[in-house]
Amino acid sequence: MFVPVCLLLVLLLLLLVLVLVLVLVLVLVVLVVLVVLVVLVVLVVLLVVVVVVVVAAAAAAAAAAVLVVTVAVLHRFFRPWALFRGSSRIKFNGCPDQGSY
Repeated sequence: MFVPVCLLLVLLLLLLVLVLVLVLVLVLVVLVVLVVLVVLVVLVVLLVVVVVVVVAAAAAAAAAAVLVVTVAVLHRFFRPWALFRGSSRIKFNGCPDQGSY
Protein backbone atom coordinates (compact mmCIF):
# COMPACT_ATOMS: atom_id res chain seq x y z
CA MET A 1 0.00 0.00 0.00
CA PHE A 2 2.88 2.36 0.63
CA VAL A 3 4.28 2.23 -2.92
CA PRO A 4 1.00 3.09 -4.73
CA VAL A 5 0.42 6.06 -2.38
CA CYS A 6 3.94 7.35 -3.07
CA LEU A 7 3.43 6.76 -6.75
CA LEU A 8 0.13 8.60 -6.59
CA LEU A 9 1.78 11.52 -4.81
CA VAL A 10 4.58 11.63 -7.37
CA LEU A 11 2.05 11.58 -10.20
CA LEU A 12 0.05 14.38 -8.56
CA LEU A 13 3.23 16.39 -8.14
CA LEU A 14 4.12 15.85 -11.79
CA LEU A 15 0.61 16.86 -12.82
CA LEU A 16 0.91 20.02 -10.72
CA VAL A 17 4.26 20.85 -12.33
CA LEU A 18 2.81 20.22 -15.77
CA VAL A 19 -0.15 22.50 -15.06
CA LEU A 20 2.16 25.21 -13.75
CA VAL A 21 4.38 24.95 -16.81
CA LEU A 22 1.37 25.14 -19.12
CA VAL A 23 0.04 28.20 -17.30
CA LEU A 24 3.47 29.83 -17.49
CA VAL A 25 3.70 29.11 -21.21
CA LEU A 26 0.21 30.49 -21.74
CA VAL A 27 1.06 33.66 -19.83
CA LEU A 28 4.26 34.08 -21.84
CA VAL A 29 2.39 33.60 -25.12
CA VAL A 30 -0.20 36.18 -24.08
CA LEU A 31 2.55 38.63 -23.11
CA VAL A 32 4.35 38.12 -26.41
CA VAL A 33 1.11 38.67 -28.34
CA LEU A 34 0.43 41.85 -26.36
CA VAL A 35 3.93 43.16 -26.98
CA VAL A 36 3.60 42.45 -30.70
CA LEU A 37 0.25 44.23 -30.79
CA VAL A 38 1.64 47.25 -28.97
CA VAL A 39 4.60 47.41 -31.36
CA LEU A 40 2.26 47.19 -34.34
CA VAL A 41 0.04 49.96 -32.97
CA VAL A 42 3.08 52.17 -32.36
CA LEU A 43 4.34 51.51 -35.89
CA VAL A 44 0.95 52.35 -37.38
CA VAL A 45 0.77 55.58 -35.37
CA LEU A 46 4.30 56.52 -36.48
CA LEU A 47 3.38 55.76 -40.08
CA VAL A 48 0.32 58.01 -39.83
CA VAL A 49 2.41 60.79 -38.29
CA VAL A 50 5.02 60.49 -41.04
CA VAL A 51 2.34 60.58 -43.74
CA VAL A 52 0.72 63.65 -42.16
CA VAL A 53 4.08 65.42 -41.90
CA VAL A 54 4.97 64.58 -45.51
CA VAL A 55 1.59 65.76 -46.77
CA ALA A 56 1.87 68.97 -44.73
CA ALA A 57 5.37 69.58 -46.07
CA ALA A 58 4.18 68.99 -49.63
CA ALA A 59 1.27 71.38 -49.11
CA ALA A 60 3.62 74.00 -47.66
CA ALA A 61 6.01 73.57 -50.58
CA ALA A 62 3.13 73.91 -53.05
CA ALA A 63 1.90 77.04 -51.27
CA ALA A 64 5.41 78.49 -51.32
CA ALA A 65 5.74 77.72 -55.02
CA VAL A 66 2.41 79.40 -55.75
CA LEU A 67 3.50 82.41 -53.72
CA VAL A 68 6.84 82.62 -55.54
CA VAL A 69 5.18 82.34 -58.96
CA THR A 70 2.56 84.92 -57.99
CA VAL A 71 5.20 87.36 -56.77
CA ALA A 72 7.27 86.77 -59.92
CA VAL A 73 4.28 87.38 -62.19
CA LEU A 74 3.28 90.49 -60.27
CA HIS A 75 6.85 91.71 -60.30
CA ARG A 76 7.00 91.24 -64.06
CA PHE A 77 3.66 92.68 -65.13
CA PHE A 78 2.49 94.93 -62.31
CA ARG A 79 4.95 97.57 -61.20
CA PRO A 80 3.27 100.28 -59.18
CA TRP A 81 6.65 101.64 -58.08
CA ALA A 82 7.40 102.38 -61.73
CA LEU A 83 4.92 105.25 -61.61
CA PHE A 84 7.31 107.21 -59.43
CA ARG A 85 10.55 106.60 -61.34
CA GLY A 86 11.69 108.49 -64.37
CA SER A 87 13.38 105.63 -66.17
CA SER A 88 10.38 103.36 -66.45
CA ARG A 89 8.13 102.50 -69.32
CA ILE A 90 5.18 103.87 -67.38
CA LYS A 91 4.90 107.62 -66.95
CA PHE A 92 2.62 109.62 -64.74
CA ASN A 93 0.17 110.10 -67.60
CA GLY A 94 0.05 106.32 -68.20
CA CYS A 95 1.82 106.48 -71.57
CA PRO A 96 4.72 104.13 -72.09
CA ASP A 97 8.16 105.64 -72.05
CA GLN A 98 10.15 105.34 -75.25
CA GLY A 99 13.45 105.57 -73.44
CA SER A 100 15.54 103.00 -71.69
CA TYR A 101 14.02 100.52 -69.30
